[in-house]
Amino acid sequence: MLLPICYCRSGSHATHCVCKPGFAGDPSAGHGCTAKIDSACTEGDPHYKTFDGFEYDYQGTCPYVFTQPCSRENLTDAGLPYFSVRIRNKRWSNTRTAVIDRVYVDVYNQSIELIRRTQVNVNGELVYLPYRWPPGNNSEAKFVVSKYGSGGFEVKTDFNLRVEVMDIYRVCVYVPEVPGVMGNLCGLAGFLDGNPTNDLRLPNGTQLTDTRVNEGLFGDSWIVPDASGLNVDCLTEIQMNNTDCDPSVQLTANQRCGVIGTTTGPFAPCTVLGDLTKRAFKDCAYDECHSNNDQDTLCSALVIKL
Repeated sequence: MLLPICYCRSGSHATHCVCKPGFAGDPSAGHGCTAKIDSACTEGDPHYKTFDGFEYDYQGTCPYVFTQPCSRENLTDAGLPYFSVRIRNKRWSNTRTAVIDRVYVDVYNQSIELIRRTQVNVNGELVYLPYRWPPGNNSEAKFVVSKYGSGGFEVKTDFNLRVEVMDIYRVCVYVPEVPGVMGNLCGLAGFLDGNPTNDLRLPNGTQLTDTRVNEGLFGDSWIVPDASGLNVDCLTEIQMNNTDCDPSVQLTANQRCGVIGTTTGPFAPCTVLGDLTKRAFKDCAYDECHSNNDQDTLCSALVIKL
């Protein structure tokens, strides 16, 4: 199990309690320790939604920083350990699109590698799940790695960082909305300051305007070396030739994904979701068009939406 969310000390005929890092509140006054959690996700061939809700598409087959603190000092001042979440994409068949291949989580000086549907390695060694660190029955866990759903994995820390890797090419990262984290995150998942318009930040701090070209430049800027340092098969979005689709191909893609927005069929109950349904259709049509209306791509897109 993970550590309790508050610490209490008794002395001078009184008990004083404080929340541990990653939580906020005043337990001594009976208010308890809570934390507002923010999430950022990527799915399909990849569609991204940042912590602040900005949505964009990016194709590239490299390792990337998904999220990590911009400043270690700000994190340390808040009493939180350093963490980093990176993703590695691979090309989807022979299409101009990519999908997530594996996820890396660095926390408490431990390196966790999550290989979709396959296995979990910690510091380069295969581990069996559930895995807790530090190991041993007499120590409280700083993080736990468990199976998640069918073919997925979850990393859960004692300071409210959580990473979910799902079998359907979907990854979500959850962080606590606390000092040291707010306004101090960098990478593909954005800045986390409540403003979705400033999420396209390069590693040097430069903020880009929201254009399709800049989304590609932004994604490319967060490429990092892989474990081997070689970045084999690493292609940027430009190298993937991820341009707009031919109108006739786009029309067919729209027709094939149209089932998502109909009032009959398996997606009929979803039409009440409004903008979410529209986004699901848009993502599906994008995937289909850029894969030249590949049947496997359509099936994967519909599975994710279901």
